[in-house]
Amino acid sequence: FQVKVQGHRIELGEIESVLEQHPAVRNAVAAAVGERNERRLVAYVTLAEGASGAAAAAPLCPEPAAQLAGTLECLRQARLAESPLPKYRYPSARTLYPVQAYVAVPSPVGRIGAGTYYYDPRAHRLVRVAPPFPGDLQPGLDEPAVFLVARLAAIAPIYRGLSPDFCLIEAGYMQALLTAAAAAQGLALTPAAIASPERVQRHLGLDEGHVPLQCLRLAPAGTEGPVETARRTAWASMSSLLAGHALSAAQPVLDDVERLELELSEPGLRSPRPDDTTVELDSASGPGGAAVDDLLYRSSDRDFLRDAIPLGDFRTLLDVLAMQLPASLADELAVGLYAAPGAIEGLTPGGYRYALRDRQLSLVAPMEGFPADVHAPHNREVFERSGFSLLLCSAPPSGGAGEGARERDGSLLLAGGVGQMLMTAGPAMGIGLCPIGSLEFDRVRHLFGLEGDAVFLHAFVGGRIPPRARPAPRAGARGAASVSADAAAGPDGTIESVRQFLAAKLPEYMVPRRIVALDAFPLSSNGKVDRKALPQIEDFDTPVWTAPRTPVEERFSEIWQELLGVARVGVEDSFFALGGDSVKAIQFLARAREAGHEIDVRHFFREPRIAPLARLVAPQGGDGHAGGTAGAAAGAALTPVVSDTELTQEELEQLIAEFGDTMDGDPSA
Repeated sequence: FQVKVQGHRIELGEIESVLEQHPAVRNAVAAAVGERNERRLVAYVTLAEGASGAAAAAPLCPEPAAQLAGTLECLRQARLAESPLPKYRYPSARTLYPVQAYVAVPSPVGRIGAGTYYYDPRAHRLVRVAPPFPGDLQPGLDEPAVFLVARLAAIAPIYRGLSPDFCLIEAGYMQALLTAAAAAQGLALTPAAIASPERVQRHLGLDEGHVPLQCLRLAPAGTEGPVETARRTAWASMSSLLAGHALSAAQPVLDDVERLELELSEPGLRSPRPDDTTVELDSASGPGGAAVDDLLYRSSDRDFLRDAIPLGDFRTLLDVLAMQLPASLADELAVGLYAAPGAIEGLTPGGYRYALRDRQLSLVAPMEGFPADVHAPHNREVFERSGFSLLLCSAPPSGGAGEGARERDGSLLLAGGVGQMLMTAGPAMGIGLCPIGSLEFDRVRHLFGLEGDAVFLHAFVGGRIPPRARPAPRAGARGAASVSADAAAGPDGTIESVRQFLAAKLPEYMVPRRIVALDAFPLSSNGKVDRKALPQIEDFDTPVWTAPRTPVEERFSEIWQELLGVARVGVEDSFFALGGDSVKAIQFLARAREAGHEIDVRHFFREPRIAPLARLVAPQGGDGHAGGTAGAAAGAALTPVVSDTELTQEELEQLIAEFGDTMDGDPSA
């Protein structure tokens, strides 16, 4: 299920995984159709009940109070018959759940009056604890906001010095979960800096053992400001928030009975008071029904099959991070992988480094075994049963050690969010994960190429599991990308909603040109989707042709016409879609250099279109006459490229070998 389309290597499973995140989509199949140089992506979907036809003409989003209730319900407790302790849709250290959620409601939302509320996850209700936030306490609270607050006393008796880190990681899990839940309600969630943690603490009526960690503003999707700027501002304000709250006195060591008693007391919850004013929230999962199906789908795995994980599935899991993390955050995390012998098909046992920005997995240290004793004793058994380990670390800071220390709290939040993404994506692909928290990282950092200032954040072990079916969307859920009422007007509107959803989460080249809704997929005799029996798609829309507009674009267009033998070239056409291959690509780079424009070969293969290439070699706002020097001024990475007439066969083959996996067609053509 790995294909090449217009020069890009694409895992079809990645597209299918994102498609099935849309509430209107029950199942999805992606395919590449057409001949070598004319291949296009298509997707086939079956829609959830009520997602098309007259039933889809319901309002796009629920009313505001239901939106808020639907967002908060992702934090609700679920109780399983076989477990004495309640569970949640995100992991927590020994089920202590020390991070609480408070909701600021600046003005009435339906029947929810203005005020400040504690979210009670047991009863799915709001408990009023204070009047609305004063304007000078948390500026900019024009819409409801969720505050995540760590209660250290709930976790310190067991985890002591690790308690602050575990609270931040858990807040990251919760933030990722809330973000997804808000999107399903047509809302956007944006982090905001907490202006004064101490004053917020007092306003909520909390003691000094409670530490406000995050303010997450809720607003209608499409009205939020620049999220990344807000995120970084919030992280900067968090600088060592928990450092001053670590308990200095030695905690007594609890025995097993005392630990169980502590957990059964649910120390992370706020105790009710007789005079509390409460607001019962509507539930999408029915009276008393906690989202057990969501919990069972995401649950941590501690037992794994001996079967190897298909490499394509594992790459899809890793690429979930690259797809869902904004590019600005890709450089914040370093990811290490240990693959045990026979655990992942086609992967040499050993230590790897995964580059989020380039989505490249690189072998660092081949090895047949990994030292189990770097794990805490209680984690060694699950490690021995697992097939791989994933380590999340903060990337070495560009601003020095001080800068890295300042942003460590933000990195821990990010690691928790990444954990929620992985544990949500993995089960449908038959990959289970178990978060294990900490290990003796300094003993093994060299095995992953993470020497230097990289700081360990969080770890998982995992392996093959029987695939789990994604829970069906519950009533009232709406797709994050459903941004207009037309999207709910029938099958065509639903498909357009799905297309917008994909475009918001995937690179342009991974968005299928056609999405076709089917009543059911054709099945083979063994019950699997018969891809050969899917309807053939031929009437692709002709892409819009944009003529060259600057001298640089005109020159590049002329070179492409000569090399590719085509009558005309648009500035948004893909070099490989027009029939280019690796040899012609190298010839173009050489001829561009002769014309005075040096282009980094890696940049070309990532973005093989004239418009971005011309911008690369011309100064910002220029007329396109600038040559190589101007390109350098604009930040282009220059790579010496010799004329194609000067390339030896050996040099040519070396370049083809290096980039062959990113090109369409046969590199030797």
